[in-house]
Amino acid sequence: MEGKSNSMKKTVITLIVCAALVVGGFFGAKAVINRERAAHAEDIQAKSVQTEAPQTEAPQTDASHSQQSEKTEIIWYHPSDENDSLDLSNLSDAEADAVMNAQTDAIKAAEAFDRAVENELPKGMHYPDWFGGSWIGKDNKLHLAFARCASEAARELTEKALSAYSHTVFYEQDMPYSYNELESRCGEIFDHLREKGFKVTGINVDERFNRIELSVLPEDLEAVEAYRAELEALFPYPMVIEEGYYFQAQ
Repeated sequence: MEGKSNSMKKTVITLIVCAALVVGGFFGAKAVINRERAAHAEDIQAKSVQTEAPQTEAPQTDASHSQQSEKTEIIWYHPSDENDSLDLSNLSDAEADAVMNAQTDAIKAAEAFDRAVENELPKGMHYPDWFGGSWIGKDNKLHLAFARCASEAARELTEKALSAYSHTVFYEQDMPYSYNELESRCGEIFDHLREKGFKVTGINVDERFNRIELSVLPEDLEAVEAYRAELEALFPYPMVIEEGYYFQAQ
């Protein structure tokens, strides 16, 4: 009976994790930004500003300088929840129940958010333009972020819709880019790299770190990294490039 109980508990825990992945996304995402990539991004930003500076002797106004800096800025965002993954091993029955209840509440909060913004969705998009990202963290709470462009009305709408779930919602700092802005560029980046001959196996928005996550075949990883400067000059967004393989149906 003890073996059967442990088996059932493992099944329940597996279902919890699957549900969290569907709603929050990136449950086991890497949480530490590579410092060398950050330094490299800053170097790219500096070079981009120099390259795109207007060739004129007229002094640049503060307004035009601000607009240009914003266009070429590469931001590496560090959200508050920087845990690699939730350790589900060696949980007692009581602890497993606590995790189940906490994540069930977080999932309900995510569903309430979806219902609240249903009329705010642009055509073809799953989120409003002011949405920054969401995920279920190691604390079993729904982490929700607005984009910097979010209006007070959008914030009030969300907070009102989630008022009953305030115990299970953590509001992150505002994200530099909206989810829709990043998602809309994924297809362009994918097509551009494929046209250049790179073997891209996947591309998506990493909501936790407000960046584009790109995977390529291992043999192309070094070449794509070498092409990063040109890529970020065309698409000035934070990106992480990792090894990946083509999905094969079993």
